[in-house]
Parts: sequence; structure tokens; C-alpha cells
Amino acid sequence: MSRRVAAVLVVPHGTHRPEALARALAALHPTWQLGAVWCGDPHLRPQLDGVAWFDKARLDTDRLDTADEVGLLAGEELVGEWRRATAVTARLLADGFDQVVLLWVGATAVLGALDALFAESDQP
Repeated sequence: MSRRVAAVLVVPHGTHRPEALARALAALHPTWQLGAVWCGDPHLRPQLDGVAWFDKARLDTDRLDTADEVGLLAGEELVGEWRRATAVTARLLADGFDQVVLLWVGATAVLGALDALFAESDQP
């Protein structure tokens, strides 16, 4: 049985362009589901073929307390990036994914396959 892997691109502040990283992941790992979290102005979010955008409407915000919700709406960096990333990870694991890889756009480059991120015992 093959494992289900999701790669989630986290775009802080919406100031970085996720297209190159998304293309690299699609080419190197065509069986992985690609998703992205945009932490900037939603009107500036680019269209990406084959990438599911996780936004507030698609996240289980019941896990966030009132202060976190206010932080998300205010665009606070730490709350916005980390809380959204952890909420997406929890949602994907609950949906049956075996592994979730979070990659911060602007701080990550992918030059080869990322299978080494998984422990030997996790390999099929």
C-alpha cells in the first residue's frame, strides 16, 4: 500500500511567489498532493495549477481560540503562519494522509527528491 503524502507551501505575508517551489515539487513528487497556505492579502494570491489553497473557509477554526482568530484577522505573523500551518497539518492527517511536509516559501529550495525527510521505517 502506498503512503499518502501532502506537501503544503506556507507563504508568509504573501510577499513570496510560490510558483517555482510548486513546480519543483510537482516534478519531483507527482504522487504528492500539493497545497498552500497564503498568509497575505487574499486578493494578491496567485492561481496555481494542481495546488489546493487552504484558507480560513477550508480550515477547522474550532481549534483556534478567540485571541488566535483576532490574530489571524489582524495578520499577526506568528499566529497566521504557524496556526494556519498546524491547522492544515491536523486537517490533512485527519483526512487520512500518512505524512505532511510543510515548506516555507522564501526560506526553502528544493533541489532533489525529499523522500529522505521520512524515517527509514516510514518508507514503503
